[in-house]
Amino acid sequence: IHQDSGLVTLLARATAPGLEVLLPDRSAFVNVETLLEPCDVVVYFGKAMKRVTRGVVPAAFHRVVRLPAAERLSMPFELKPNNAALLD
Repeated sequence: IHQDSGLVTLLARATAPGLEVLLPDRSAFVNVETLLEPCDVVVYFGKAMKRVTRGVVPAAFHRVVRLPAAERLSMPFELKPNNAALLD
């Protein structure tokens, strides 16, 4: 279980479901990819977004759980801030 370090992550539907997101109350994980239509994209936020919004936008705790012996291909796109950038 982890949080991405960036601002936002976009994840097109993988070849097999496996992305699980922890509910805000931390009671359970939800396998969000099983809810997707073929052209849907999952959008979730990371620690940098939480920091720049002063906690208004929380970072998603998530993990990937693969079925045994199943191949899973996914291609997340993570937008990360420039470490030298200043917010004004």
